[in-house]
Amino acid sequence: MKFLNLGEAGFAALGLTPLVPLRNVHMLMAKPGLKVVADRYQPTLILVRGLQGSGKSTLATQLTTIGYRHFEADMFYEDKGFDPRLLKEAHTWCLHLTQRTLFFGQLAVVCNTFSTVVELKPYLKLSDSTMIIETCGAWQSVHGISTAKKAHTANKWEVL
Repeated sequence: MKFLNLGEAGFAALGLTPLVPLRNVHMLMAKPGLKVVADRYQPTLILVRGLQGSGKSTLATQLTTIGYRHFEADMFYEDKGFDPRLLKEAHTWCLHLTQRTLFFGQLAVVCNTFSTVVELKPYLKLSDSTMIIETCGAWQSVHGISTAKKAHTANKWEVL
């Protein structure tokens, strides 16, 4: 397992605050306006967690510029429109695409709220080189999520 170890000054320069490691996973809390910087440590899997409108999709889009394939459950609905009855299927679809991407030796970034540890666990089994980034911006959700849904997610949020 590799860890990104920049020291306090390095993290500050990137606009990041280091958090404690959680079982072979290094966690970072991303500040709004984070600019992606390629470092010598490049995890094969990056999991981006945060509330709706916190900048997860924006960050993942930036990571595609340095070779990551971007997945999120919301992509499942792009052609169909959102249907809450298909939520479990959407998350299974996202997990399988991530698994397949890693199997073929490609880099993957996955954005979901990942509000609980249980939601992270299937992804943590996919790679020994994983980084979790928690976004904490406060923008309007590009996915049309209501304020009530965002509040519901915030109420069940688990700190890692």
